[in-house]
Amino acid sequence: MAISQNARFCGEAAPDAEFEHPPGASIARLMRDALAKGGWEVSDIDNWRDGGWSITCCRPGSKLELVIAKMAVGEEWFLQIAPSYVPGLFGWLFSKPASAPPDAIQALAQDAFAALSDNGRFGRFMWCWDGPPDEANSTPAPVPARGSS
Repeated sequence: MAISQNARFCGEAAPDAEFEHPPGASIARLMRDALAKGGWEVSDIDNWRDGGWSITCCRPGSKLELVIAKMAVGEEWFLQIAPSYVPGLFGWLFSKPASAPPDAIQALAQDAFAALSDNGRFGRFMWCWDGPPDEANSTPAPVPARGSS
């Protein structure tokens, strides 16, 4: 089963009025506001491991985590969308599901992509499922997971 949509993209983050570190708070705010307007129930932005920003995004039957972090080189960014909960061995043995199915991950990825691309400051998107996006395994926009509808 597909677990996460991952993206790399380029663009300059606007300065954030509240947080200078870690970089990307303005991108996280842009995402939060656009996703809320798109019908997602979203949390406030949260400092993610002192290296980026996270937002919890919910719709009925789905709870996801969107994380954005600056990559080490230039103005390149990494974004990941995944269920907030993925069962471990015991959860899997007792058939406990992830907190969001692949179609919910895909829906959030499409909405996140629209927010970033509509902004006009970001480009060179590379999207892929379950791994680091690169030229060989990615698409310029999020696509459904193999085997999902």
